[in-house]
Amino acid sequence: MSFLLYPTAILALHCLFCPESGTGRASNPDIASAEEVITKVSHTLGSLEEVSYTYNRELNYPSEGYYHKLESAMYLDFASAGKAIGFRYQADDQNLFQVNNGAEIFVLDKRSKTITINRKPGRSSVENLSFLYNSPVTLRNMLPSILAETAIPKTLADTLINNMGYYAVRFELKGRAIDNLGGYRKLAEETTTKYQLIVDQTTYFPVEVLQTNGLNGDFIKTSFTDVDLSPTSPTEASWYYSSYLGKYAPKQAESPRSLIETGKQSPAWSLPAFGTGDTVELSKYKDQVVLLEFWNRNCGYCIAAVPKLNELHAKYGGRHFQLLAINVFDPPELIEQFRQKTKPAYPTLYHGETVANTYGISYYPAVVLISKEGSVLYAGHFDQERLEELIRRNL
Repeated sequence: MSFLLYPTAILALHCLFCPESGTGRASNPDIASAEEVITKVSHTLGSLEEVSYTYNRELNYPSEGYYHKLESAMYLDFASAGKAIGFRYQADDQNLFQVNNGAEIFVLDKRSKTITINRKPGRSSVENLSFLYNSPVTLRNMLPSILAETAIPKTLADTLINNMGYYAVRFELKGRAIDNLGGYRKLAEETTTKYQLIVDQTTYFPVEVLQTNGLNGDFIKTSFTDVDLSPTSPTEASWYYSSYLGKYAPKQAESPRSLIETGKQSPAWSLPAFGTGDTVELSKYKDQVVLLEFWNRNCGYCIAAVPKLNELHAKYGGRHFQLLAINVFDPPELIEQFRQKTKPAYPTLYHGETVANTYGISYYPAVVLISKEGSVLYAGHFDQERLEELIRRNL
């Protein structure tokens, strides 16, 4: 029998912060503790052979000015899975259709009409997939361990969502967070990761997972709607990439980028300057030593590099030296947020992905130091000591 459990609308976030009852117990007299609810949820998930649902993930980091939403139609098969990860899946979102059939993984890119095939998939092939973050797979693998660890504080309350009653189970982890496929990843010892699990009181299937850090308003919320515990299985042909070759062409492997070599002439380019609307050409800095720093906002090392780059700019900036930061692909509003947070004292250029490719840039931050004659003096990771030596020698 196939049946629909939950409405399509994403559950309201404010309900997830409803206060606990005075006793911390749910109103159902048969349920006395968070441990009992976790046990029932774990049993529900562990006994699944297959399930389909719509996966919704909301990343909201006000402290970093970052917001992102993902929606994916999911089908999970635990009954006929390969041994590598313990389940097969089909995940269908706006841009990609991803399939793991137990023997291989293939991804259809709906934009480029190409197909990428991984014929030797393992745990590492799927452990960082977005649609598995705080998912039913995560809970299926982790709830038994969380239940067994009595030192983890757990509380239980009732909450109402769309006038329906749900359990709210809360637990906290010190210095760690849950990985997608189970297990823990280490965090700073002083970090507390807080989880709130919303559970259907009838089926004991999880409805949402809310993850916060106890420090600020940042949160990650995943929700599971349109849940079907007895779904119609996808057709057999849909599990094999050969079924799609009429509409999708195999993607050709890209040749690894080679970083521009020392001694080569720098390519010419022009880019817009952030905040001024001017167009900046490299040729403008003829007879100057030029340091280019390629960066993007979701890069911790890029953030850490700004104070050191400010030092270089303050120490050598003038008629004979110019430092230029080149953002590769971020939109202007996120560049502005990065600049407000890190306070770079040097100019920022943007729309720099093509320029980065011409230099062979494949990681961030990366720097290229160019001589007064236009040849490359250094290209690679940001190494302040080495850069200072080369700048002094070539001014």
